[in-house]
Amino acid sequence: MPYKINTQLGVGASTADLLGAAEWPDWPGAMIIVGHRPALGRLASLLLAGSEADWTIKKGGIWWFTNRVRHDETQTVLRAVFSP
Repeated sequence: MPYKINTQLGVGASTADLLGAAEWPDWPGAMIIVGHRPALGRLASLLLAGSEADWTIKKGGIWWFTNRVRHDETQTVLRAVFSP
């Protein structure tokens, strides 16, 4: 299966950078974002709560997000969290 690595995303990447690289919520397939704190916690917070906060994601943790449209509104769904 082909894949793409975006080397422009680094330790200083913002949530906007991460969302742009993932083409969220329009990307039609699966996307894996590997990163560091606090960026991943801020991204999770933005997707679920609508604003950035310093949420903790444990090292090696996996959070699975999807989205759906209900009543003409895009909603983010947290499908699973796996902690090491």
